[in-house]
Amino acid sequence: MQSPKFESVCASGGCTELRYNIPEKERVTIKLYNITGRLVKELENGIKRPGEHSVNIGNEVSSGVYFAELVAGHYRSVKSVVVVR
Repeated sequence: MQSPKFESVCASGGCTELRYNIPEKERVTIKLYNITGRLVKELENGIKRPGEHSVNIGNEVSSGVYFAELVAGHYRSVKSVVVVR
């Protein structure tokens, strides 16, 4: 069984999009935390079909370093994300 893949997409303005690929239908949550561990925003929460998906961080998040946590079934991954506005 394959594990989900999770990555941030960065451009000249910093990372603004998170992409993930899940091998089977799963409940997916993606949460964005600040450097102190406080939850800033829940970006995704629901059942997703297999395949590639993306979620936008949004414009209301200020510049800084964040941690994006993806949970899909029993899989969990945390990536650092730098947002530059």
